[in-house]
Amino acid sequence: MCIFIYNPAAGKGKVKKRLPLIIKRLEEIFGSVTVKETTQKGDAVNFAREACGVYNYLIFSGGDGTFNEIINGIAEKEQRPVLGYIPQGTTNDIAKNFRLSKNTNKALDIIAEKKAADIDIIKIVNSDDSAPSYAAYVVAGGSLVSISYATTQKRKRRWGKAAYFFDSLKLANQPIPTELECIEPSHKNLSLLLVLKSRHIAGFRINKDYAPDNGKIQVIAIKRRGKNRVIRYIRLVCTLLSLRVRFKRGDFESKTVCRFSSTHVKVDSQSNWSLDGEEGIAGELKITVLNRHIRLFKL
Repeated sequence: MCIFIYNPAAGKGKVKKRLPLIIKRLEEIFGSVTVKETTQKGDAVNFAREACGVYNYLIFSGGDGTFNEIINGIAEKEQRPVLGYIPQGTTNDIAKNFRLSKNTNKALDIIAEKKAADIDIIKIVNSDDSAPSYAAYVVAGGSLVSISYATTQKRKRRWGKAAYFFDSLKLANQPIPTELECIEPSHKNLSLLLVLKSRHIAGFRINKDYAPDNGKIQVIAIKRRGKNRVIRYIRLVCTLLSLRVRFKRGDFESKTVCRFSSTHVKVDSQSNWSLDGEEGIAGELKITVLNRHIRLFKL
C-alpha cells in the first residue's frame, strides 16, 4: 500500500500539473494509492505520522521543507514506511545528496526499482527538554540562515535560486547575530555555524566528507573577524566560497574556519536556528545522529 503526499506550492507549482502522471505511475508500481495534498505548514508532518503502521510506502513531492516535515512525522514511530522522493523545490540540496533527479519521470523510475537504503537523520533536543525535532541535512545558526525561510515562495517562483542571492544582499549592513557558539566541543565568537548531514548547502558543494549512513555529522564553524559589518559579511561570503573551491576532505582549522566530524555536539545561539531551511527556535541545542534511521529509495 502506498500514500502520496505533495506540496502544490513547492518549486513553481509543477507537481500539480503532473499529478495525473504521478498517480498513474504509482498505481502501476504499488497498486492502490492514497493522495494527500498539503494546504499549510505542518500538514505533511501529520499525514506522515498517520501513515506509519498503515502504509508500507510513503511517496512525497516538494522541496527540502517538505522532506523535513516528512521525517519529523515518522522519526519517532516504530513502524516507518519506506520513503520515495520526487523533488520539486528551488535548491533541492537533499535530492542532490541522494542523486535524485528533478525530472519527474526519472524520479519515478528510481522509485519503481524499489532499491531502498538506510540513511542517517539528525535529532535536535532543546535545552528545556521539550519534544525533539529532526533534520535531514542541516542545522544552521548565525548570519545568512534566515534567508532560507524568509525568502517568499512568490520570489522563489519568480527568480529561482537568484531570490536567495538578492535577499542575502539585504543582510550586508545588518548586525551579525551575537552569542553564537559551539559549546561541546568549544568554538566561540562565530559568525556562522553549520551542523551538516549533507554535501550540499544552498546548491553549493562544500562538504566532501559527507556520507549518508556513517553515523556522523560534520560541523563547520566560521569565525567572527573584524568590526565593520560589511567587512564581516564579505569575509563570511569569501570563506564560504573558499570551502566551495577547495572542497577539502577531513578535519581542519584555519584563521577563518574549522571543520570536524562527530556523533554529537552542543550548540547555542541567541538567534533562531534553521532546521533544513525551516525556522526553528533560539537557544541551546543538543544534536545527535540517528544512524540508518529511515529507508529511502535512491540510486
